[in-house]
Amino acid sequence: MRSPRLRAGLVVGVLIAMCGLAVLDAQREAVPLQMNGTLAGTRVSFSGAGECQHSDAASIYEVPAAMWRASFSGGTGIDRLNVTLWQPKVGGPVQISLAADADRNHYSIGTVKGATLSGSGTARVERQGAGGTIVVQGQTAGGAAIQVSVSCSRFVPPEDNGE
Repeated sequence: MRSPRLRAGLVVGVLIAMCGLAVLDAQREAVPLQMNGTLAGTRVSFSGAGECQHSDAASIYEVPAAMWRASFSGGTGIDRLNVTLWQPKVGGPVQISLAADADRNHYSIGTVKGATLSGSGTARVERQGAGGTIVVQGQTAGGAAIQVSVSCSRFVPPEDNGE
């Protein structure tokens, strides 16, 4: 029979190992990326590790679509950026979901049909091998101009959310 102290030690060891695996998994998903752009006339940039994802078999509000996503935290003049582009399989313009925080200001563009619409813009993806560049030009609902270009060294498949 194992002592309570030994059982507690085993439980702690298993938890530490699980946390270590989660950290390794998160590190595997981080990819080198670079971002340059302007938010309301202020130049912003980032170079480092972030997340870049792509799937040709995604969907948004039950509409089959290709999806590209890039996100990171920290940078020069920018605290956070999360941008997702959706290209519906039935055609039509690329739909944008963009959120950025910089200098205590929040900027967003949302053109995804079925979600709350905010601002306007155009977007495209320029593929380059396993990676590519996400380009967004537009303006927030308040009229702040946004222009960002995020170059991902590679895109990884998104985690399946089971839906």
